[in-house]
Amino acid sequence: MPMWSEAIGRMQKRMEDTRRRVGSAYPHWADPETGAWTTSADGDRTGGFWAGMHWLASKYTGEEKYRTQAAALAQGLKNRIAVDTVFKSFPLYFGAAIGAILYDDGSAKELALAGARSLAAMYNPP
Repeated sequence: MPMWSEAIGRMQKRMEDTRRRVGSAYPHWADPETGAWTTSADGDRTGGFWAGMHWLASKYTGEEKYRTQAAALAQGLKNRIAVDTVFKSFPLYFGAAIGAILYDDGSAKELALAGARSLAAMYNPP
């Protein structure tokens, strides 16, 4: 049994619990007293981590459900491309580029590249 199996198993259980609580929204932060999630429709600055966890879970487990969820979550981050903040890099790297890196997912790759172009244009206008 790999050294990290127990920890990864606990993370998977936490992901399943979070998904039940937030549905198709992106978890943003949870109240430490109640555990109730504040969610975001477009991922805000943290949504890419949620998608990224699904890409990684898919790779680790081989379960297609995680890859399907990751791909859908990545596409939900599209609105982050136009946001005028450096924080677009987090959701688009973890949410999209990871899918392109791990799975050569074309849609995720295009999303990640669009985000990178948008970020570069903020600092080096065309």
